[in-house]
Amino acid sequence: MGKGKHKAEIEAIRRAGGYLGGVCNVTSQGHRLRGSAGIPDLYVQLTRRPWLHAFWVEVKVGRDKLSPAQVEFMQREVSAGGTVVVG
Repeated sequence: MGKGKHKAEIEAIRRAGGYLGGVCNVTSQGHRLRGSAGIPDLYVQLTRRPWLHAFWVEVKVGRDKLSPAQVEFMQREVSAGGTVVVG
């Protein structure tokens, strides 16, 4: 996976969230933190009407696929009533 493309996509999504009146918290880092396996790249909080929603975003570029830890995180989040977007 091209790290440059991945970072560019994350930045584009972060800017779009700002345009919609929200906050995008980037959770991806250059290295894995202890206990962070499976956590998506962004947590987006749209706080302006009519949006008023929060969700996770996992960015995939090229042939990149979800890891088992990512699938597990998404299943837990959805079962708890959350939303996860992969793209």
